[in-house]
Amino acid sequence: MSSVKTWLDQAWFINISALVAGALFPLSMAPLQLWPLGLLSQAWLGFLALRNPSFSPWSGWLYGFGFFGVGFSWVYESIRTVGTSLPAAALMTLFFCMALALLFWCQIWIFKHLRAHRLNRDALLFVALWVVFEWLRTWFLTGLPWLYSGYSMTDTWLAGYAPIIGIFGISSLTTAFAIWCAALAIRQHQKQLIVLLLLTVSVLAGGYTLDGKTWVQVINQPIKVVALQGNIDQRIKWESGQQLYNYQTYWDMTEQHLDADLIVWPESSITQLLSEAGGILAELDQLGMSSHTGIIAGLIADGMNNDGPVFYNSVVGLGLASGRYNKTKLVPFGEYIPFSHALRGVLRILDIPMSSLTPGHNKTATLKMGTLQLGQIICSEVTYPGLVMNTAEVSNLMVIVSNDAWFGDSLGPYQHLQIVRMRAMETQRPMVRATQDGISAIIDYHGKILTSAPKYVRTALTHELSPVTGETPYMKFGYTWIISLWLLVVVFQALSGWFFKRRNKHIAESL
Repeated sequence: MSSVKTWLDQAWFINISALVAGALFPLSMAPLQLWPLGLLSQAWLGFLALRNPSFSPWSGWLYGFGFFGVGFSWVYESIRTVGTSLPAAALMTLFFCMALALLFWCQIWIFKHLRAHRLNRDALLFVALWVVFEWLRTWFLTGLPWLYSGYSMTDTWLAGYAPIIGIFGISSLTTAFAIWCAALAIRQHQKQLIVLLLLTVSVLAGGYTLDGKTWVQVINQPIKVVALQGNIDQRIKWESGQQLYNYQTYWDMTEQHLDADLIVWPESSITQLLSEAGGILAELDQLGMSSHTGIIAGLIADGMNNDGPVFYNSVVGLGLASGRYNKTKLVPFGEYIPFSHALRGVLRILDIPMSSLTPGHNKTATLKMGTLQLGQIICSEVTYPGLVMNTAEVSNLMVIVSNDAWFGDSLGPYQHLQIVRMRAMETQRPMVRATQDGISAIIDYHGKILTSAPKYVRTALTHELSPVTGETPYMKFGYTWIISLWLLVVVFQALSGWFFKRRNKHIAESL
């Protein structure tokens, strides 16, 4: 036992184990879905931080480097897809993950400076900071809201709580359980162990009971939907000689499914600018009208503003579908370059192509098809819980166009689909997801995959979906109250620490 304690006090062991624990966390999510590893990862970080008052923020940084290094390893594939050299892609991915790991450095630094050195209060503070930092990633530098602990519970009984408390509520439950276990490992307390077991059983029983409960009203008029997956090679997709082939591929697939009510093409499936695509859009529109079919297709829309030409990642409704939506949440370094003027020289050196899309400013991200409102989401926008929730409020069915060809055959496409499923559970909206080379899917309003297509297959997914109306409790109350509660815990800890320090200083001076 003494040798174990000696190890736990050694800086090298703390740092290596923190790095390994961080690297294990993403394995709790798709495609492996080894959800106990996520709990173990969180519990070990909590154990190290709670047990050692001198636990360094740099150890937290190592945890974050393992966390993002494995979880965001698909960034390397994205950079390589645009033809960037292997060394430059590896270097960019390394710097990207090292920079993101600073979020965990900050998380541990705040914890270290606010801790009360009382185990239960410190454990509560740790949970609060974990969830607050997950929320922080929804908007910091426009946001990169992936790898939330709640996603690992998509196929467990805890998913029954998704329509009530959403992803941040489920993250709160999982993190609280993991950190409570860590606290019990530090100080064995029989009564607290019994309380933990009782709460765990109660929470799991509640999730089991709620699983499958319908909170919305189902419209008993199902529609036949089709999601097209053309399996176009991203490396040559935008070549001028490829444009006609791309369009013809999706046209031929569409002609085979004109008995459907709605056909969805993937993100930027039309590789001509909107200003140049008038002829083919008119042709598609006529095809849809004559067959009484709605067609949704992605393309790049161009225009002018006071600063010159602008470009939008867009979708348009054709045939019985109408409207246009411009993507509002762009991907940093993929669709735009943060601080591009300052980084321009570095990007040239590393051979990173410039991206210059403009975010849209749509008030409602919906297209229409008869009396139905189609909530429109483009690719990574589905990772933003608030954006999807707001869109779902005015939608009967969600349409997601995506291009996961940027991820290659990495963890990215599987993580992305898991996030889509969580959004379907939170809002209880059926979803049609069309991607360029997989993983396309048709998902019901409980988040169940009705049919899906693997990577690198050209196919058309077909299924019937029932539109819905109404709101889930999560849509009515949102997640602001959850984040506010955790922020209050952090603020209370900060104020109480300041009060006691001031009081102790006053007592010392009076003596």
